Amino acid sequence: MQKIFTLSIILFLLVACSDNKKSDTYSLWSPTDPEFDNAVRSIDMAYAHDEGTDTLCRLTFKLAKLAEADSMNRIKGARAAFLRHAIMNILSLIPKHGSRERKWR
Repeated sequence: MQKIFTLSIILFLLVACSDNKKSDTYSLWSPTDPEFDNAVRSIDMAYAHDEGTDTLCRLTFKLAKLAEADSMNRIKGARAAFLRHAIMNILSLIPKHGSRERKWR
């Protein structure tokens, strides 16, 4: 019985510590292509390190252009739209639900 327990622990550790190359260890997005993945990672890192609104807007615009260039890839379009909305929401460029005031036009 103890051998089975020890073997199951070793097996669990081997599986848990295996090298998983399918996703970025920082952002955990599924890979699309290197240039687009690098742009997504740049946005994640800029936000994590509080790079500032100009940098976030510039990187988000670049990501949208990359997604637009490959419009057949729905993952890129969805990811770019998600990150654009998330960054705009963080920067308070999108009015909150129920807000009467719009900060952008």
